[in-house]
Amino acid sequence: MTEKEMFEAILSKVEAIGKDVSDLKADVSDLKADVSVLKTDVAELKSDMVEVKSDVAGLKVDVAGLKSDMVEVKADVAGLKSDVAELKRKSEAVYEQVAGLLEFRTEVKDILADLSERMYSIEAVTKENLFDIAKIKSARCQKAVDL
Repeated sequence: MTEKEMFEAILSKVEAIGKDVSDLKADVSDLKADVSVLKTDVAELKSDMVEVKSDVAGLKVDVAGLKSDMVEVKADVAGLKSDVAELKRKSEAVYEQVAGLLEFRTEVKDILADLSERMYSIEAVTKENLFDIAKIKSARCQKAVDL
C-alpha cells in the first residue's frame, strides 16, 4: 500500500471518526436538552411536593377539627337522646292525664245529659202546676163572683 492510499485510508477513518464525533456531539446536545427538561420536571415535582406537603398539613388540621367537631356532635347526640327520653316520659304522663280527662269528660257529659232530662221533667211538671194553679185561681174567682 502506498503512502497516498494510506493517507486516504487514514483520512477516510478520520472523517468517519469526525462524523461519529459530530453524531456524539449531537447526541450529547440532545442528552443535555433532556437533562435540562428533567431538571425542570424535577424542580416542578419538588414544587408540587411542597404544595402537597402544605395540603397534607392543612388536611391534618382539618381532620383534627373534624375530630373535635365529632366529639361535640357525640356529646350533643347524647344530650338529645336524654332529652328524647325525657320527652317520651312526659308524653306518656300527658297521655295518661288526657285519658283521665277523657274519662272525666264522658262522666260529665252523662251527668249533664241526666241534669238536662231532669230539667225538662221539672219544666214539664212546673208547667202543669202553673196550669193547675191557674185553674184553681180561676175556679176561686168564679166562686167569689158567684157568691
